[in-house]
Amino acid sequence: PPPKACADFTDSATCSGSKCPDDENRNCHWDSTTYMCSCAPNVCSDIVDESTCMGSKCPDDTTRNCLWDAVKGECSCELPPPPSCADFTDSETCSSNKCPDDVTRSCHW
Repeated sequence: PPPKACADFTDSATCSGSKCPDDENRNCHWDSTTYMCSCAPNVCSDIVDESTCMGSKCPDDTTRNCLWDAVKGECSCELPPPPSCADFTDSETCSSNKCPDDVTRSCHW
C-alpha cells in the first residue's frame, strides 16, 4: 500500500526528498537520532509552501524566523542578527536598524 505518513518510509534514501503523504506542503526527512522518517520540519527548507514558511520559527533556532526566498523558491532561515552596528556594511541597512547590542538606540552611518 502507498505510505500514509513519513514514518512509513523505512530507509533514509526513500524518505529524504519525499513529500509528507499526509501533508503535501512539507517534505519528509530522515531523523538520524531515532532512525525514523519524520515529517516534522527540522530546518526551514523542509517547509515547501510560502504561507507556512512565513509564519514559522526556524525549527533549529527558535530565536529566528523562516523567510521565503522568492529567488530560490524555498524557505530559509533569516540571518542571525549582527552583534553590533559596526557589522552593517552599507548605510541603508545600518540606518534602518536598531543597535543589536542595545535595542533602545538606532544605528547611524
